[in-house]
Amino acid sequence: MNTPENKTTVEGPNILGFILIGASALLSLVILVLWIRWLYNSGAPKCK
Repeated sequence: MNTPENKTTVEGPNILGFILIGASALLSLVILVLWIRWLYNSGAPKCK
């Protein structure tokens, strides 16, 4: 009885954790892209 219960309790948090990790990775990627764009914009006069 313990094994099926463990499986269901592990599966739920696993999916939640996966979504959380994916969301945080996407957020960090967006922030990184925005930061790079801001860097390029602030350094645009020098480059051009």
